[in-house]
Amino acid sequence: MIFRDKIKDYTSDVLVRSESLLVQTESVKTAAKSHLNIGDSPCTNENILHLRVVVWPYPLIKDVGYIIKGELACSALWGSLHPTLSLEHFDKKWPSREGLWLFGIKLMGDISVNGYLSEDIMVTISPFVFRRFETDMYSKNFSAVVGNSKHDRHYFNIGPDAPLLDRHDSVPLRFRVFRACSLHYDLCVTGGGYFTGIFSEHWSIQLLLATVSLLSGIMIYIIIMNRAELNSSLSARFVKALKNEALSLVYQPIYRIEDGRICGFEALLRWKDETLGNISPDVFIPLSEREGLQEDVTLFVINHAIREFIHTAIQNEIFLSVNINPSD
Repeated sequence: MIFRDKIKDYTSDVLVRSESLLVQTESVKTAAKSHLNIGDSPCTNENILHLRVVVWPYPLIKDVGYIIKGELACSALWGSLHPTLSLEHFDKKWPSREGLWLFGIKLMGDISVNGYLSEDIMVTISPFVFRRFETDMYSKNFSAVVGNSKHDRHYFNIGPDAPLLDRHDSVPLRFRVFRACSLHYDLCVTGGGYFTGIFSEHWSIQLLLATVSLLSGIMIYIIIMNRAELNSSLSARFVKALKNEALSLVYQPIYRIEDGRICGFEALLRWKDETLGNISPDVFIPLSEREGLQEDVTLFVINHAIREFIHTAIQNEIFLSVNINPSD
């Protein structure tokens, strides 16, 4: 269960990052479009400066630029481009509701990027969007595929075993898989990893688990022994308290529904041990039943209730309720 929970958490984290990427992409595109009338010459110094201001707060976005006649003409990162950069060479593309995703766009030399194109604006996402999932010591052995709900579009592959998740056939028996889908987008993440047992964990985790197991065993033993000792001593303490009349009564008011006025009181038995402090009725009432002391307890309550409260009850014309065991 622990390993499955780790896979589940990992998959959920990748989904959250993917949703954040979509939100930031849409926000940057909207902000880039909103600045004055772009017209036929969007690559003015003022517009490029605006793009740099737009992209600055978004850590998952690398760049944003304007497209003229199907080519990248300028961007926040590159400035005005002469010549413009072709967007025709890429590895794969997926249309979305309002635009087009291009993956592996060959911009220049060895530079390849992933971008979202919509309304003559190109948003380039950071190449490090999912990097932490591949380098973090607790998740670097896990893998994930980010795609759509039908699992027929795969946008990003993360981790060493992503090809296993990218396939549609079965995975190895020791390979655990978990799937999480967005409530807001047509977006799902399939995460997985090989279960190699506790001994594959970091040595500090193994040491922690071993220490916790040892301490848990010791604590369970102590609790069992203390519980047995407490039960035997409680019986003797209760018998002594009852014999020495060391128990007490408290009176809980009973209210009339019609007018909310007090119409009576209920006598409740309480026990405060000199050593153990207050003992709950849920503890000492069942204990008295096991010891066959119900009758003595009932007599104690009746005698003390009459002695302490009967005059008040008569004087104020209110009743006194005492819970009596049916066997008495």
